[in-house]
Amino acid sequence: MNKYENRKWIFLSSGDMPEVDFGQVLQTSPPCCRYSLDGTKAFVKYELTTYPIDINAENVDSEGNTYNFEHDGDHNIIGSGIAFASGEAVGRPDIFNKALTISGKEEFTHQETLEILQGEDWAEPIPQL
Repeated sequence: MNKYENRKWIFLSSGDMPEVDFGQVLQTSPPCCRYSLDGTKAFVKYELTTYPIDINAENVDSEGNTYNFEHDGDHNIIGSGIAFASGEAVGRPDIFNKALTISGKEEFTHQETLEILQGEDWAEPIPQL
């Protein structure tokens, strides 16, 4: 199992970094982010939850919709309402709409991000001896 299964990365123009709400991503400020070698790009990472988390949970219906239950003092369900529709993803930061498109995508897994970071924009070439 991938230990970063719910973690996602987006790449941004460095000029967009002041617009990042650092309460919505795992970095704490622009200086804590990694920038491309030329300083024109950076990335942020965040946790993304796609519902349902557990298809067999008591609060998930047969279509995969997740409900919030309202309980009385005796823990009896007295009401409910849909919290998340099946397939709904929660956790993308507000800056997501400014994500750069790389190879036709805007959002990346850990492995995909590592592959991008090995590219010439992010890694110094190893000198040949």
